[in-house]
Amino acid sequence: MHGQAALRGPDLHNSATTPALHIIAMSTPQACNMLTCFLFWLRRMMLHDPGPTHYRVHLWEHTPPMGASGNDDYRSHAFKHAASGKAQFICNVLSEVAEDSWVIFTDMDIMPLGFWSALPGLYMSRHDLVFQYNYIMTLPANVGFILMRNNAAVRDYMTRWRLLVDYWRRRNAREKRESHANDANDQALANLVLIRQYGLHGPDGCRKRRGCMAETAFFDDYPRNASIPSPRITLFDRDADGRQNALVTGADRFVTNGSYAVHAFGNANHSAKLRFMERVLEKPLWSEGPHPWQRMCTDAIQEASCADDLKTHRRRHNNHTAPS
Repeated sequence: MHGQAALRGPDLHNSATTPALHIIAMSTPQACNMLTCFLFWLRRMMLHDPGPTHYRVHLWEHTPPMGASGNDDYRSHAFKHAASGKAQFICNVLSEVAEDSWVIFTDMDIMPLGFWSALPGLYMSRHDLVFQYNYIMTLPANVGFILMRNNAAVRDYMTRWRLLVDYWRRRNAREKRESHANDANDQALANLVLIRQYGLHGPDGCRKRRGCMAETAFFDDYPRNASIPSPRITLFDRDADGRQNALVTGADRFVTNGSYAVHAFGNANHSAKLRFMERVLEKPLWSEGPHPWQRMCTDAIQEASCADDLKTHRRRHNNHTAPS
């Protein structure tokens, strides 16, 4: 299911001239609690943003097969099944929105702390594609948060990422069995394309990455198109202006009152991620007490009826698989 919604700040402007910021996110029935919190956090950012930017949210509800284990925890079967479709969903949205639109892909375990409408002005004059810094030298880009300009160069990179994911899925299904088709690490494959075809980290980092050089056949079959320029690529937290930790970070000790978002990566399940976010909001960073507009989502979770979502998911599956 692919749904869309539009929301903007309190200043009403002509929609024909007001810039739009498209936000892409994906969920599964198993991740209902995390989705509830994410939409709660996103809504608070949108409603408090004083600027004229239209936020347009593109949400994909991905339904993994019944029996997918792990409650969507990191690297569980349900998680991997959903993550394997990330590049495809981004490609789908880029094909729908206007040329040169500003687009953010975000994982749901990311909480806004500043107004994301400011990010294109900070980065898009010099870059087309901005990834979260990953703190792993051989995988420099974290694909949990991506700021991009929708142009031919960015779409070409995203297509190559999608093709490599598809290639790995076919190879895993052939060599391991169909149940392992989605075992490919989408983040590792995104970095592999960046390293091998866009020179993000250079050949030394590629050689150090186990298996990095093993995909020669894929890159021989899908060489870069010389007529399409390379996107201008950089990483958050390593910006030319030295704005350290101003955007997405992975540890609460790095969050400052100038951070635009915090990512709970490294926390293996939803409960741990929410505890992490609570610690962030309790930090004494804001001079007047708590964060000026962001809050924890405890009440929102209690009102979400996530158990009903899973029941609906199972009922739909049973209806589709019932013998005629």
